[in-house]
Amino acid sequence: MLPIRKTEKRLICRPVGRCIYCGATDNLSMEHVAPYALGGTMELPEASCPTCARITSLFEMKVARDMMLAPRTKFGAPTRNPKNRPKTLALEVRKGDRSEKIELSVEDHPGSFALPELQEPPRYLAGLEGLHRLPSTISFRVFHPSDLKERIPAEADQAMVGRVEVTAYFRMIAKIAHAFAIATRGHGSFDPLLLPLILGETKIWVDVIGSPQRAMPGNEKGEFSIQTLTLRTARAAFLACDVTIFPVWNGPSYRVVVGRLPLLAPLEG
Repeated sequence: MLPIRKTEKRLICRPVGRCIYCGATDNLSMEHVAPYALGGTMELPEASCPTCARITSLFEMKVARDMMLAPRTKFGAPTRNPKNRPKTLALEVRKGDRSEKIELSVEDHPGSFALPELQEPPRYLAGLEGLHRLPSTISFRVFHPSDLKERIPAEADQAMVGRVEVTAYFRMIAKIAHAFAIATRGHGSFDPLLLPLILGETKIWVDVIGSPQRAMPGNEKGEFSIQTLTLRTARAAFLACDVTIFPVWNGPSYRVVVGRLPLLAPLEG
């Protein structure tokens, strides 16, 4: 396990000394376990090479800017460019059979966003990896951190929430779980399974990400709640992470199969 020290609101781990995605050892930079733009505070020094940093930043920016711009702006999430923070936010409303976008002040915007919810476990845990179809029980839940009814014109029938960038979002979830496992368990402690998804070599996330199948205890004040656990099936032992997004708003939880572990003892039965 990598020792962690707390500096103000930052949790700084011992330097890794190699890229946690490709293994490179030159020109390494600090890596946030969860995205800085979404409030992530755990840092892994010397953990990402320039090539992998560009890859992960692209899908993290897609989530932060395309999916989460409204709540990030409204609630003052961290940004490295505060001068570029928008002064107004668009809200799409529908009136009859037509829709239009209205510009609202940041204060008046509800900060709405949507996140995917899953009901099926990761397919590795069910022995169904390679069955590449979308889960039959994926759904999307809309969050209104402030009262939507007070924020839209009375004549509007409904307000619309922006698109959910599903692949980018689950690549981000995979990256959070992989980085957290290395921060807490150490590099080389497991055989990683998430790298093809993180690095864009596949878009298939259903093998490694699913529902935890139970309620998770969460940190009600944080943007993320993350914990590791060891799981065993009849064929293998796995290291997994349970990740909850925005527990303060009762956000969704995911079980992420991070990697394989050695079977140190035979399974009974």
